[in-house]
Amino acid sequence: MSKRWTVADQQREQRRIAAQITMDLERLAQLEAESIAPISVKSGDYKSLARATAEIKERALKIKYSLPFPLKVKGEKVRREADPSQLASILPKLSRAIKSFIANPSLRVNSPNDAELRAAAGHDMEGIIKLSEIINKIAKVLSKPLVARK
Repeated sequence: MSKRWTVADQQREQRRIAAQITMDLERLAQLEAESIAPISVKSGDYKSLARATAEIKERALKIKYSLPFPLKVKGEKVRREADPSQLASILPKLSRAIKSFIANPSLRVNSPNDAELRAAAGHDMEGIIKLSEIINKIAKVLSKPLVARK
């Protein structure tokens, strides 16, 4: 026997999804403030950086699939390799992308004219996912002992 969705069920599901998105946004902000912004490349705590970026990517993907954002074509995308020497320059980019995404008004106010804001949020989200993945790979490489890296 299949259960039919009622309006009340639909509203309950929408509230559940909205609550989950809010939790994910708050956790993204917390991870950025506690793990990404204050980190120094010289600190050497790459395992916690790898854990933080894995969680950032996981939460960003949840948000992406819960709130589909349109993407504008902004030229050709540059592919980055996981180069450990670039870690110091990539961390601030991830931090800026997270702050920009969370501050985007399209996440709080829904208006008919927010297509540009939603597209900007979509690009920020893609940046968060890609940068966190790259940083995660670098952190995993750097957390291994020197002998095991080769």
